[in-house]
Amino acid sequence: MKETNSKNSEAADICITDQPDNERREIAELFPNMDLTEVFAEYGHLSSEAIIGLILEKRHQIPLKGRNCHRLMLKACSFFVGLSVWWPRWLGGRVVRKLLSSFGARVTGIPIDSLLEQPETESGDHPRRQSVKECMECSVCWETTTVDELCFCDGTTMTATSSSSAKLSTETHAFCRLCLERHARAAVEEMPLAKGGLGLRCMAADCNNPITLQELQAFVPSSTVKKLEERCAELSVVQANLKFMERCRSCNCAVELGASPDVLKVFSCPDCRLKFCRLCDEPWQDEHKGVSCEQFAKKQNRERLLEKRLSEAVVHCCAKCKMSFVKHDGCNKVTCPCGATHCYICRQNNITYAHFCACLQEKAPKHPFKCAKCGKSCLLWQNSVTVEKQQMDNIRKEMVEEEKREKAKQKRPTTGNTPNANKKKLADEKKKAVHRWLKNRNA
Repeated sequence: MKETNSKNSEAADICITDQPDNERREIAELFPNMDLTEVFAEYGHLSSEAIIGLILEKRHQIPLKGRNCHRLMLKACSFFVGLSVWWPRWLGGRVVRKLLSSFGARVTGIPIDSLLEQPETESGDHPRRQSVKECMECSVCWETTTVDELCFCDGTTMTATSSSSAKLSTETHAFCRLCLERHARAAVEEMPLAKGGLGLRCMAADCNNPITLQELQAFVPSSTVKKLEERCAELSVVQANLKFMERCRSCNCAVELGASPDVLKVFSCPDCRLKFCRLCDEPWQDEHKGVSCEQFAKKQNRERLLEKRLSEAVVHCCAKCKMSFVKHDGCNKVTCPCGATHCYICRQNNITYAHFCACLQEKAPKHPFKCAKCGKSCLLWQNSVTVEKQQMDNIRKEMVEEEKREKAKQKRPTTGNTPNANKKKLADEKKKAVHRWLKNRNA
């Protein structure tokens, strides 16, 4: 009886131990290339579903079976695959390939026939190699990102405006999506763009390569790309150095007219259809045709002319891109977004810091002044508000004096009633009388 009871208990123990072994065997068959010994030893108390989920979650951390053997097998397979391809069929080339395929499938889990039969892609890479994506670091934030999510500066695009001192770099730099979006948002407003209006400047130091708009379209929102395209188009027009370019006063549309204002007086905007005189900036009317701007302004309203001249004393205009601007603070050397420089005191263009007086002044001089040492008449930190007020006062005085002169002209007598005109008339009559007397005498 004791022997039978012991046999029954041993059979029960075998059944109990066989059940988890069978489950482990089934799990191992699901993952033939992985060494699951440590997984079963540490997590063997869990259910089969939990173990499978754990394996899937940590599949990159689980070691593979026979790693060294796997590498040796791949090297051997590479030799025998080439041998089997070269080996004639009538000497058993197909048999050699089948044997290698079956043996390689047992060791590596990858049949050699599949490696031979799968075609390469257009780039020349095997499909199994494409699953491993290359990663790089962003040149700004140094975050590691896949190459598909990176944007690169272009070192192959050369523009006509590129100078010899600013050559394009042969090295390209990578930028992630987040850094590129921030860079694009800043460039929409006032940040300088790449030369020639090709796109954004490279964010790497001492790199003159552009980040083209074509490259940006896949990383930046379409609304931002549209604004950048408008800015790049405007910059291209400015850098073209068109001689007779005019901008619409309403929509800021730039048009090359091909003639000076003296020849072509009227500007007609192709976008908003606004017409104005290029000399006085007044809206065009038929009464202005054949009449000078001053006479037309007098006919319209003297106050409007005064207001226009006063606004011109405050609002400055860039000589290169014709863009109007007003300085709120800072020094008197103003740099336009197009690159042109401008003196805010005397309105001279294309200046440097050498344009301003560097002599020490004990008191702020009154405008206009001329330095006795250097002979310059502009200060870098001179208060421009006082200068503008003085210019506006001078304009008002000129308008008052001009009005007085016109009134004085209207009060003068006509040229026909002056004493000199009467004397000339009497002399002419005497000459005519003498001429008639001589003619009668000869007759």
